[in-house]
Amino acid sequence: MTALDTLVELRKTYPTPMTNGQLGELLNAVAWKHRAEGYGLLAKPNGAHCLQPQTGTPIARDILASTAGKHFDVLVDAEGAAKPVWQDKGEYQSSRFVAPVDMSVPLPQPLTPAVTQPPTTAGVIQSYPDEATWWAALFEEIERLYALANHPHDIGTFKWSTRTAYDIGTGMDKEKAKAKHLAELRTALGLDAST
Repeated sequence: MTALDTLVELRKTYPTPMTNGQLGELLNAVAWKHRAEGYGLLAKPNGAHCLQPQTGTPIARDILASTAGKHFDVLVDAEGAAKPVWQDKGEYQSSRFVAPVDMSVPLPQPLTPAVTQPPTTAGVIQSYPDEATWWAALFEEIERLYALANHPHDIGTFKWSTRTAYDIGTGMDKEKAKAKHLAELRTALGLDAST
């Protein structure tokens, strides 16, 4: 079975239109099934993208990449019909290759807080943004810091979000994990703490 065959079969299990989360799942599932053939995903931190399951890495929502150096447009009208196709788009920057993840093995989940009520300030319940919004804000801040440092954006960027996810998975507070790894990124980029 080719990667396109797998894509066609798996696409049937999703609704039309697909959400960005579903696009990420579908592309990752196809790449994972064909990982031995060198398939993966294409990092896309800017513009329209979806997130790789579990890692939260921003990826192109209609592309599969190959370790052989080529990438392929595999979904026509990703935000609508998401029709499977296989169009060779030529070579790509190898640093943008994102290895697929095994979605059957869950990442460690954050520990449930011991408190039964959400944190409050002066009797007002604090609300937290949903997961996708929170992660999107983290990626935007990473982008901002790279731009501020006038530093080329590379695959190393994703280690900051991955480290944050790992710390959250081991029980660290989300905001503390975010602050810790953004501070490390500022240091790595030569920026001071006030940026």
